[in-house]
Amino acid sequence: MRTIISFRGWYVRPTVVNVLFVVTEHTRYLNAERQRRYERTAQLLEELAGTPPTVVHYADRAAFCDSDAVVFSGSDSPWAEHDASELGRLRDFAAGCGRPVLGICAGMQLLAQCAGGEIEHAAEAERGFLPIEVTEGSGLFRGLPERVTVYQSHTDEITVLPQGFRILASSPQSRIQAIASDSLGFWGTQFHPERATDEHPAGRIVLENFFELARER
Repeated sequence: MRTIISFRGWYVRPTVVNVLFVVTEHTRYLNAERQRRYERTAQLLEELAGTPPTVVHYADRAAFCDSDAVVFSGSDSPWAEHDASELGRLRDFAAGCGRPVLGICAGMQLLAQCAGGEIEHAAEAERGFLPIEVTEGSGLFRGLPERVTVYQSHTDEITVLPQGFRILASSPQSRIQAIASDSLGFWGTQFHPERATDEHPAGRIVLENFFELARER
């Protein structure tokens, strides 16, 4: 992480965050459209973090590198399609990396599993831009109102929250829309902040706030 020290010795907050962006999609589902989506996400992360992220597939453990922060992508592939041992190694990495980690959609579910949470198929899928209620207006949701509209695309959800985690946001369809664990340095969103638009910019602000949290740790 790049830091700036003034000539008087005063510390200035780092401006650049080196990000490891882990794509959690099963390779069978990585078609051209999804590849472009992850490329757009990487471009957004570069814009917000100040430097290009290192993009790796979750199964390519040898390609993982040191970083200031980690982002786990979402995934359209069913959990049953994934190799359980590869997911286990990814959870072990998250638990032991010692870096701030943001999990998006399936990425959040993986983080919850790291700490003993449980995931089930949702009774009702959420698709498109939908409102959520912010229950903790600091951290990821700093500067946002109590009700924001974000992009949703999920059929599974966290049903048992791990010990030491807080719920940051909820929706009528899914009680756990965002989570945080200060002790682990984990944050997660069930929605897709990277799909923010000019009309619905809240997701972008959530990502900006995550990088501010990473700079502060």
